[in-house]
Amino acid sequence: MSLRENLAVNLRRLCAERGSIAAVCREMGVNRQQFDRYLSMDALPNRATTARICEYFGIEEADLYRDPDAGGNGDRPKLTRFRGQEGPIAARIFAPPQPTIPAGFYQTFFSIPDIGDQVICSLTAIRVDGERTTFRRLTGIAEGRGTTWSYYMGDHEGVVLERLNWFYFLGLNRRGPREPTTMAVQWGPFSEPMLVGHAMIVTPSGPSVTTVAMRAVPKGVSLRKALREAHVYSTSDPLVGPLVESALKKRYMAVPPL
Repeated sequence: MSLRENLAVNLRRLCAERGSIAAVCREMGVNRQQFDRYLSMDALPNRATTARICEYFGIEEADLYRDPDAGGNGDRPKLTRFRGQEGPIAARIFAPPQPTIPAGFYQTFFSIPDIGDQVICSLTAIRVDGERTTFRRLTGIAEGRGTTWSYYMGDHEGVVLERLNWFYFLGLNRRGPREPTTMAVQWGPFSEPMLVGHAMIVTPSGPSVTTVAMRAVPKGVSLRKALREAHVYSTSDPLVGPLVESALKKRYMAVPPL
């Protein structure tokens, strides 16, 4: 098979795992018409687009152009995957138990280091994907470019684990410096369901540990509205509320076990 044929077959297989070609193009930021040319074997992507495709699917460039029918005995080799790669460490990380946190949309509030009267609100989407629980967290969507807090804009994507009653959110930022992200939360002793804990966030001066609180998006709030509400607030703002303010200010929360 030619390189164009290999590319087309491998891309179709990868897109099938992600649900739809339209969604893949939208998330990668690749023109759909141009992407269709790769699928129809009319063109090959340039170096920059190839790198973007490989990064999105978590594969190496050699795997993108590998003959899908190679391997002998009719066995098709699996593409080398970094996302979900099943090595010994990954097997232990994704071993049961399955996280018990309900799927859905959550408002996620971070206290800002050294600034006690403001908080950052993000929108976190949690979904169950087979035997794994994944998340995507959008931050600073409503912040205008060039504003002080536009620095904190992020599109974090990763997995959720549960160990010793703590939920661990481990992922990478798909924007800006693409820094890793970590967060550990557990259900707090409040009058309404709320997760509280700690997070490692990146500030202009470097990584910093801060407190975090998560609650389900209130009933009646649309996804569009929840996205518009993902920006910086004063702790006295009604959207934040006294429970979130109290949770973020209390430093009594134990450091989660390793």
